[in-house]
Amino acid sequence: MIFVKNNPQKGRVNGTTGIVVQFDDRDGYPIVEFTNGQQVKVEQDVWSIENADAIVASVKQLPIKLAWAITVHKSQGMTLDAAEMDLSKVFEPGQ
Repeated sequence: MIFVKNNPQKGRVNGTTGIVVQFDDRDGYPIVEFTNGQQVKVEQDVWSIENADAIVASVKQLPIKLAWAITVHKSQGMTLDAAEMDLSKVFEPGQ
């Protein structure tokens, strides 16, 4: 899985990768292990849009998604720990 939101206080940025190793028994949130061995529980984040001190819209979600097939375009702006790419079929003759 891959994180999709920066949170430097918790040691992760947009593009940090890890593996879900278990789920918390109390609330069911995933526990993710990074490549350095550190494990963290991923809890819900809230995104809100405000207008004149009133919340117009808000979304609660886990700031992670599956990363097994992320595209080059979707990964732009991410800080990836590692990447494996097959570029063998992307070029045309004359490029």
